[in-house]
Amino acid sequence: MARRSPHWTREYACKVIAELEACDLTMAQFAREQGVSAERIGKWRRKLRHEAESAGPRFVELVARGSSSPGTIRVNCPSGHQIEVEGVGLLAGLRLALQAVSESARC
Repeated sequence: MARRSPHWTREYACKVIAELEACDLTMAQFAREQGVSAERIGKWRRKLRHEAESAGPRFVELVARGSSSPGTIRVNCPSGHQIEVEGVGLLAGLRLALQAVSESARC
């Protein structure tokens, strides 16, 4: 019996696309391995990219807590991507995280 593909919610699509982009497989190989349609992945990828491009910039307030000693900064993007900066002070970490966000059209 064929494996039935799960219902594709926005959150599920973001998770699948993030996993695809984190691996070294082609879309077709990844889709086969996951038991999902490559066409559906492509459709959702285009849809999410279009939403991100048409939504414009989103601003999120950042509140610094604690000391200025080295730590970890994580940015969770609406696309499902994550940016993590470790072992730097707050200002340097924020600068690096913001640079990564500005260079990524997918975040």
